[in-house]
Amino acid sequence: MPATATEEVALRLGNELRLLEAVYPECIAFDAKGRELKYSPAPGDDGLATRGVLVLRLPDHYPAKGLPDLITAKDANGQDGRTQVSAGFAQLGVVEGDSAVDAYIFAFQNFVTESAGEDPPGQRDPAATNTQGGEGEDTKQQQQ
Repeated sequence: MPATATEEVALRLGNELRLLEAVYPECIAFDAKGRELKYSPAPGDDGLATRGVLVLRLPDHYPAKGLPDLITAKDANGQDGRTQVSAGFAQLGVVEGDSAVDAYIFAFQNFVTESAGEDPPGQRDPAATNTQGGEGEDTKQQQQ
């Protein structure tokens, strides 16, 4: 028997939440009544108790209709990053009907990393981290 549209939306949301909890263990909290999802990255090796917080409000028919509303995006120092996270999310090209929470988390992680003065994931120059004196080091010496 085919599921109703409401049941299908609930199933898709439940699947997305389970996946997020598996990918980000102990970092995801969802308040079903307020439809707010909170992501708090696990503490890193930098000694910070928290690396920030992201709060999204999910529309009633999400993920079938609408995209999450960005409520809070703060780094470990409390810097408001809603503008940067929104811009990063927009660049990912997520459209209504897609699962969007993971894309928001990705944009938020980039913001947190950049605000900490680190290179965002996937943006590091492999030659700059080469300490073996290999090709990257030779190339740098030739350029000087």
